[in-house]
Parts: sequence; C-alpha cells; structure tokens
Amino acid sequence: MFFNSFFDKVFNEPNKTAIVYNNTRFTYSEFWDTISTRSISEYLDSDTFLLTSENEIDNLINFFVLIFNGKKAIFSSKSLGLLKKNQILEELNAEELSHLLPEGNFQNLSNKQFSNKDLFLGVLSSGTTGKPKVIWKDFQSWFSAFDAQSEVFGINDSDVVFIVNALAYSANLNSLLHAFYLGASIILSDISKIGNWDSIFKKEAVSSIFLVPSHYRLLLNENSVFENVRSVISAGEKLDSSTAKLIITAFPNANLTEYYGSAELGHISFQQNKDIIDFPFSVGKPFPGVEIKIDKGIIKVESSYISPQFRGINTNLDYGEWQDGRLLILGRSGRMFNRRGLNIFAEEIEINALLAPFIFEAAVVQDKDNSKIYLFFSV
Repeated sequence: MFFNSFFDKVFNEPNKTAIVYNNTRFTYSEFWDTISTRSISEYLDSDTFLLTSENEIDNLINFFVLIFNGKKAIFSSKSLGLLKKNQILEELNAEELSHLLPEGNFQNLSNKQFSNKDLFLGVLSSGTTGKPKVIWKDFQSWFSAFDAQSEVFGINDSDVVFIVNALAYSANLNSLLHAFYLGASIILSDISKIGNWDSIFKKEAVSSIFLVPSHYRLLLNENSVFENVRSVISAGEKLDSSTAKLIITAFPNANLTEYYGSAELGHISFQQNKDIIDFPFSVGKPFPGVEIKIDKGIIKVESSYISPQFRGINTNLDYGEWQDGRLLILGRSGRMFNRRGLNIFAEEIEINALLAPFIFEAAVVQDKDNSKIYLFFSV
C-alpha cells in the first residue's frame, strides 16, 4: 500500500531528498514533519476540498494532510474559471483551500488502515465547455498500477524523477505519487522555467523524466544530450516519430516509454524505444494487468486500474483497432466526423500531419455548421 511505502522512507531514510520545488527542498522527514504540523479541524464539516493555491507545493502538502485524514481532494487547474470553480464547489458541497492548512494538532495516522475502495482524489475532466466533470479515483484504481509502472518504466527508489508542477493533470500527479511510493526523489518544476530544465537535469542528477510530447518538442534540439537519464516517459498525446527520434538521440542511455491511458480507465497500453518510430500510428500492447477488446470499433478495457464510476462501463468511447497485435487509436467519438458515409477521425489526420518533419503541432477542427473540416498546424 502507498502509505506503508511512504512511511518506510520517512522512518528508514529520513534524510533522503523527497521533493525539490523552486528554492524549497524537503527531505522525507522534513516533508512528513510539515504535513504532521497541519490541522483540518477548521474544515471538519467538509469531506471534499478543491486545492487552488498559487503555490503547488502548498497544494501538495494540503493534499497529503487531507488523504491521511480520510478526505477527498481535487487539484484545480490554473485555467479553471470562477464560474466552473463555483459549480464544482456547489455540486460537491466542497471547501476551497487557497492557502496552506493552519498549524494545529494533527492525528498521526501512520497506522491507519485504508480500504482500496476508499475515494481520495477527484480528477477534473479536460472538457473546455459545459459543466466540469469530476472523475473519482480510489486507492485501488491508482496504487494497484504502481508495481507495473515501475517494471515498464524501469525506475526504482534510486531515481531522481522530473515532473512538471501542473498537478491538476492527472498523469503528472500519478507520476509524483508513484515516485513517492517508490521512495524516489522528485524534482517539481514549472513550464515557465523550460529554458533552465537542461541545467536542472544536470544539477539535480535527474535520471527519470515524465513530460507530454509538446514539452519534449519545446525542450529538445539536435544538440541536446543527457547521458545520465535512464528512463524517459511520455503520455497525454500521441508521441510522433520525429519527436521520438529526437528523444532517443538526446537520451542515448534511456529507456523511452509512451503510454496510452485516461483518467477514466487508467493505464491501457504502452510501447517503447524504436517501436514508437517503426509503428507511428500505434500505442502498443496492453499494459501489464490490462485486457483490451474492440467492441463495434470502441475500445473496452478490463483492469483493476479503472475509476469506480467506469467499472462496468469500461470505456471512454475512444475508437480503435488492432494492427499486427498493436492497438491503434482512431479517435474519440466526439472527434469523429462523418462525410458521405465515411468516418474521419481527427487524431488520425493529426498523427499523419506530424509525420512531416517541418510540422511542429497539428490540430483538426470542424466548423460550427459541420460542413467543413480544417487542419491547423505550426512549423
């Protein structure tokens, strides 16, 4: 269980670096001491909390305090507007936490037993219109995947893991909690500091990196070389072959993994290294512990990683197909366009566009009256 692993480092390697964020550095014992001085006594009437501090380390500390006290937390995206924030607070009868929880008497819950079915985290859906949707995670849906993640990604407690601080993006938070589970050290940085990331990698002896493909494209150039990194992980969008080649060249001693997953279903599939280049439309083979089926063109998943609300549904309505034993993502139902009886998938067009070496980003959209489809790209 996550808590046992976390406390193992607190008590057995107290002076090991737990997390570094800007100019703040915590050892495992210091991080636990900070958590253990905080109290939620003022907020006992609330069961769910929306974390909205401008300082992400404050949000992270609050998050640990809350889950150690059996509460639920939601990391708020910086792009979440006031209207949507208020909708979430009202619908969930939740409390907003925009500051670090006050000092007080914290009940040491290091021996508390949690059920795998206990809810602890709400993930905000990525939709840009309409009412925000919260996808709830229980301990089973996340923590049961951690051993498989360690195996696939090739990381362990000796690693220094680099993650971007946008923890409202569930893959970033998942990577962070996985690192805590391993007892690794975490370097948390901001996208605005991307120009300094290469020096941070060297200064902090970073050995594992998790970024989305667009961040790798911004970070790397043909002269980038990071020989000490052992594991490079990508998710969140399809990793195009041009970027994969750039990553493999920049990290010559690293194992490159791209995985496909979602907040609803957890980890679904993965592929690694040269396969990403050789099979540019694929997202690989099932993640350990996952069974994938295609039902009338829709991807359905069986695993212990599925969020509680989606157990029995087992799909996020992505379309896919098998090709040579590998999963191809054709697109989500909301991004499928029908023209004269032909189904056109936006993601398929975007992936093909990104195969061109001069295209940096690509996006397919449909006009308001559904009469035309446009491809926008940057070079």
